Amino acid sequence: HDYYLVCPSINLIPRQGNAFWMEPSEEIYDGCVGFTSNDVSTIDTWRRISRKLLIGAERVVAPSNDTATRVGRYFPDVAITAIPHESVNSKVPLKRVDPDPSKRRIRVGLLGNMAPHKGSEVFRDVALAARFLDIDFVLIGSYHGDTSWALDCNICIHGEYEDDEVQDLISGYEIDVLWLPAVWHETYSFVLTHAINVGLPIVATQLGAFVERLEAIENARLLPLGSTAETWIATIREAAALPSFVTTGPLPRISTGYGAKAAFHDWLNTSSQSPDMAT
Repeated sequence: HDYYLVCPSINLIPRQGNAFWMEPSEEIYDGCVGFTSNDVSTIDTWRRISRKLLIGAERVVAPSNDTATRVGRYFPDVAITAIPHESVNSKVPLKRVDPDPSKRRIRVGLLGNMAPHKGSEVFRDVALAARFLDIDFVLIGSYHGDTSWALDCNICIHGEYEDDEVQDLISGYEIDVLWLPAVWHETYSFVLTHAINVGLPIVATQLGAFVERLEAIENARLLPLGSTAETWIATIREAAALPSFVTTGPLPRISTGYGAKAAFHDWLNTSSQSPDMAT
């Protein structure tokens, strides 16, 4: 689900001051372990404990190929299988909807709770840079941290929501583009599932599971980590001119309820019927 077995920082971006390091030095990792655990003082010890757990498991599953590869670099002798949390329903018919040319402003939607690893500082910088432009931002979720800067920007913060409200909220706020500015390698992202199912253009960071999950999405655009506010704004404008691809039936493009738990039970049932499991 995350990178806890590699480091208790969970997202592999320990913070010092105002800076983030993606998969930083071992010294910084040792600091994270010392801060998080009273019993383990070095990252080497932490990973030896994790490796023992993984080696003893009958099966190790990650929700994306990127996660399996990334974790596998720290535990090269552990076989990790990539199984997504949800399955793609390729039979759902999609309808192309072109953007309304008469709409004078672009409304950008963000989903979930905006914390530093989810890109809250990227969001802040871009919103500040766009405050005099024809771009509005709607955060369907909460912002973790000081929001005094938002008073100068074109921002609405909706607050907490229920999963079954998301599509209605996106429609109600008349969102044009969905933006995921995360700065860590997402292992899967259920928020992205909502974005894909809605069918609107998507702009996201070129990291982690975002890359493989958006590979086949025609109206998705990815930008490298560290892109400037101006580059994000230009890409958001480009995405706003792209069509949406909405489902024409009741079924979503991504079907929930599959995932590692269901896959594990499938595997368990198959294995229990094997002669090798007879003992």
